[in-house]
Amino acid sequence: MKLRLAKSEKMKIHICMLPLTFMLLALSHISCVVAEEREQQMKKTYIIRMDKSRMPASFGDDHFQWYGSSLKSVSKSADVLYTYRIIIHGFSTRLTAEEAELLEKQSGIVSVLPELRYELHTTRTPEFLGPFPETRPSSRHQIK
Repeated sequence: MKLRLAKSEKMKIHICMLPLTFMLLALSHISCVVAEEREQQMKKTYIIRMDKSRMPASFGDDHFQWYGSSLKSVSKSADVLYTYRIIIHGFSTRLTAEEAELLEKQSGIVSVLPELRYELHTTRTPEFLGPFPETRPSSRHQIK
């Protein structure tokens, strides 16, 4: 003997399942967002120094494209934060430790260094250190 449900009862079951379905979708979305935030918190800023003489000819003179290509080979979510081109050739980015290790093994990478932040250890102005001349006129420069 088969139990047959009327159409209205089937509709009630489907309607009751609708909030549950939305709740499950919301929870899965939240878990993805939390996982992404956790990954971002694990990332640190690195300064990547490149050997411009080892840039593949396929990039021509576009070293920015070379930097981006090197970065995307180890991380799909990382972006170039800043490029260096005067004293050194390279860029800065945010990576996990594993991504930094992978990047360091690539050809053309000279170094992958974590960013260092320095704390100011004085409450005095730069005048205390003496890099600037006095701004007030001295008596020997005054015309009498």
